Amino acid sequence: MNALEGMLHEIGLTEYEARTLICLMTHGASTADDISKTARIPLPRVYDTIEKLLSMGFVLSTKTRPKRYKTLKPKAAFDHYLKHKMSECERKMDAMKGVCNKLVDDFSKLIPESKPSKGEDWGMWSTRYSHNVMSMRRNFQNKAEKTIHIFSGDASFVRDDFNVLKKAVQRGVSVRLLVGEPEDSKEVRENINVLQKLGIDMKIGYDGTMRGNIIDDKKLLVFLKSGNRKRGLPIRDSRSHYEMMITDNSLLLRTMNEYFNFHWNKL
Repeated sequence: MNALEGMLHEIGLTEYEARTLICLMTHGASTADDISKTARIPLPRVYDTIEKLLSMGFVLSTKTRPKRYKTLKPKAAFDHYLKHKMSECERKMDAMKGVCNKLVDDFSKLIPESKPSKGEDWGMWSTRYSHNVMSMRRNFQNKAEKTIHIFSGDASFVRDDFNVLKKAVQRGVSVRLLVGEPEDSKEVRENINVLQKLGIDMKIGYDGTMRGNIIDDKKLLVFLKSGNRKRGLPIRDSRSHYEMMITDNSLLLRTMNEYFNFHWNKL
């Protein structure tokens, strides 16, 4: 296999498709018999290979007998191929969305309410993706009736939770936030400004390591992210590893509330 053939395999062409394309690009207009001999492909396979290359936008054919085939110029040929692959991906995604929506409906019927089973009311959970943590956090914030207390370092969560927090404030939920010093970070200052405009009560200068939410004094969500963070700067990595503790344990809730109020009153 030469380098060209290897690269064509990388973008999704089969062995015969790659050989045929190289043959036509190198030798110009050719009949199926010419391609078979030059590219060392069995003649019956040349026809179905050509059909595939035609559908991908690589090849043109004549109406004469025997038919002759040629490729477009390289840039046009590969532009057509990219469009072909994008359309193919869109079709697959549309089909996958339909299946996923059906699965959501079917599983929702099997599990009418997403309630933890007995013995799973609290614990430590791990996830690879930050959007899992964000989804869980927003879910509890949406259910808040009276209070949301937030431990934060750089307030970068505002970009993900803005609409949820806005609705919470509008329905009368008291939202209090402990946030670190903005230092020299323009982005952190902007996050703080956005939260202040929402009407969120906050204290700036929090230097604790706790990150999480206390919801209605009934649920505690604690988030731990692996890896190093530079103090005061939001570092977003959607594939970072997260540890997430969710609990309604009264002792832990009382302890964390005292911890929150200690820092709140200190600032």
